[in-house]
Amino acid sequence: MLLLIRGLPGSGKTTLAKRYNCLHLEADMYFIKNSQYNFDNHQLQNAHQWCLLQTEIALKNNMDVVVSNTFTQLWELERYFKLANHYNVKYQIIEAKGTYPNNHNIPENKLTQLKAKWQSLP
Repeated sequence: MLLLIRGLPGSGKTTLAKRYNCLHLEADMYFIKNSQYNFDNHQLQNAHQWCLLQTEIALKNNMDVVVSNTFTQLWELERYFKLANHYNVKYQIIEAKGTYPNNHNIPENKLTQLKAKWQSLP
């Protein structure tokens, strides 16, 4: 099973993901070194590639996975759909819509940009 949780920063994606007894992955994990979160915008593409690769490894090994990323654009989900189909795994999408503190100190102007890019599910 592949569970994809999407939502804006502070919507509760990580909180929701922790409710499931699955391997939990998110691109933000790429930026944690020695228990410290050090975001680098220049590495964001690498972080998402890492997350996708870890998901593939887990699915290949018959593990249940929950991925919690913003997934503001629908094309970002498509790579995960392809993985699920390739490994003959059912997938589900959940949208997190809670209101929690912004744990990563994302500037307000960046949050506004993410909200403007948001694409709703069909």
